[in-house]
Amino acid sequence: MKYLPWAELFQSAFVTIVITVVLDFLLWLALFEIATNTEFEIPLPQVLLPLIALLVPAAVSLGIGALAVVITERFFRQVMLRAGTLWALVGCVLVVLFLRGFLPVRSLLVGGIDYFSIVGITVGAFTYGRRYWRY
Repeated sequence: MKYLPWAELFQSAFVTIVITVVLDFLLWLALFEIATNTEFEIPLPQVLLPLIALLVPAAVSLGIGALAVVITERFFRQVMLRAGTLWALVGCVLVVLFLRGFLPVRSLLVGGIDYFSIVGITVGAFTYGRRYWRY
């Protein structure tokens, strides 16, 4: 724990959450603009709505975890990714996501921390960072 590159991992987590919040806010603005200017309805069966409401936040959480690994390996090359640093990266992303909850920014898909987001971010980071597990 003492020898992990915490500063770089928190910077990578901060960049990851900033990118996801900006994309989430732009998606919210686009949907708001479409809804106010047109008569836009999505013809979905009512049976699928609970399933979609469960799968979309899980997919977003998986994407956040994978994006954190991508940003770390592309922009923070001094960080040696291993199983321990992946766990530390997941922890840093969760801390920054918790702090993001205090910002007054509208959110459509990126919510606070709950069970699904913790599991999704962890699975996304370790699925994309599979090649770093053994080192």
